[in-house]
Parts: sequence; C-alpha cells; structure tokens
Amino acid sequence: LVYYSTCAEVPNRTPTASDFLGLLDRVEEELTRPDEEPVGDPTEAKANDHLPGGFTVKRRLGRGSSAVTFLVERDGAELVLKIAATPELNQRIRDEADVLRKLRHARIVQFHELLEVGDRAAILMAKAGDETLAQRIKREGRLQAELLQRFGEELLDVVRELE
Repeated sequence: LVYYSTCAEVPNRTPTASDFLGLLDRVEEELTRPDEEPVGDPTEAKANDHLPGGFTVKRRLGRGSSAVTFLVERDGAELVLKIAATPELNQRIRDEADVLRKLRHARIVQFHELLEVGDRAAILMAKAGDETLAQRIKREGRLQAELLQRFGEELLDVVRELE
C-alpha cells in the first residue's frame, strides 16, 4: 500500500486519495478479521482447518484405537498433534504424555506438551520424519527382512536403555 502510494514512477502510484483510503480500508479489514472458527470435533479436522491453540492442520497422519494424529503448523513450525479419539480416552492420552515427558532418547519422539484441544486431551510432539511407517509400506510394499531386523534391534536398544 505504501509502495503504490509513494512509488517514484508517478503512473504506478495510487491514482487518488479516495483510492488510497479504499485500499487502506481493505488492509485494515484483512488485519482485523477474526481468525477462522476452529472445527467442532478436532478428530475430524482436514487440511487447512484451524484447531484451538493456534494450530493449522497440514494433513492427517493416521488413526489408531485411542487417537488421531495430525501434522500441524503453529508459529511456523511443523509438529505432530495426537488427539484422543473420544473424550473417554483422554486419560489414556494423559498417561501416555506422562511417560513420554520423562523419556529422552534419540529413537523416541520428542515430547513438547500435553494440551486440551476442545474436549480432548492431546500430545504435541516433534515430527519424527517425513513419512509414517504405514506410508512407507504403502510406497515400497512389503519391507525387507533386513529392514525389519534393524527396526527390531533399534526398538530393543531403546528398551534396554530405559530399563
């Protein structure tokens, strides 16, 4: 707006004060417009939906028996948000958060915080990679025995270290 009203090349300037005021009104409206309403049931969120807490859904990563997981963005950072599938499963998610909060290991996802998203407990954590195991299997098909063995060994290394 300032550029077009003060441009060194006069023909590129905003033609009249009235036009400038009209553009200023549009900028003010854009900057003061309330944020979009968050979705009702957070587990039904889709790409570009807004969730309480300042999260924008990038994509759904998966659904398990107790939670739905999303890749979200907040303040320019991509994170993973795991939300209880139903309010009845909130305690299960809180219990998982209590365990994750205490764990520090290179092969365990980094815990950020326990949140409430609407009426659901949720765990905010670091993104562990660019794809889930399910996505990799879908892309590559059946995993080779060597890779499965490596996954198993890495899992056992974590368990041994946590004993």
